[in-house]
Amino acid sequence: MGGLIASARQLTTKKGDEMAFLTLEDLEGSTDVVVFPDTFSKCGELIEEGGMVWIRGIVKPGRTRNTESSDEDEQQQDVRQLQAEEILSLETVPDKLTSAVEIKLDATQLSKENLDTLKNICGRYPGECDLVIRLQKEDQVIFVLASREFKIEPSDAFVQDLSKIVEDATIITSNRTARVQTRSQRSAFV
Repeated sequence: MGGLIASARQLTTKKGDEMAFLTLEDLEGSTDVVVFPDTFSKCGELIEEGGMVWIRGIVKPGRTRNTESSDEDEQQQDVRQLQAEEILSLETVPDKLTSAVEIKLDATQLSKENLDTLKNICGRYPGECDLVIRLQKEDQVIFVLASREFKIEPSDAFVQDLSKIVEDATIITSNRTARVQTRSQRSAFV
C-alpha cells in the first residue's frame, strides 16, 4: 500500500529498540501502521511525517476506536492495523519491485523479421527482468513468458529501440512474475 505518512510516533521498547506507529493516508482513507523494531532497523530513516512511502505488510485485526458521529454520539469502530514488513520510498518502488516487462503487441504486427529484431534489442539490454509478450488478436489475449536468456533492463533506450520496430507498442513494467514465483513457493511448502 502506498501513501502519505500523516502522523508518526517513534518510541523505544523496554529492550532499547526503536519502533513506530504511523497513520498512512491514501485516496481511500487512512490506515494505522505499526513498525516493529526488526523492520524499523531496516527502514526507520523513511519514517517522517509528510513522507511518501510504499508499505508491504500483514493486515491484523486492530483495536476498537471511539469516533464521533454527526449527531455527536460516540460510536465504536473496529480499526484494522497494518504490520509493516517492508517500507520503501515511492521513488524507489519501480526499480526495486519491477520483475517483468510486458510488451503488448497486436498479433498482426508479428513477423519473423520483427521477432529477430526484438531478440537483438533484448540482447543489447540484458538485465534481471523477465520479458512477457502480450499478444492481442481480436478478442483474445495470449501471454508468452520469454526464456531466461531474454531477461532485460527496462531502460528508456530499450523503449525507444522497441518503438522503432513496433508501432503503438505498449510497454508495462510489473511484478507479475515475482508474484507467480512467490505463489509457487508458498504452495510448495503446503
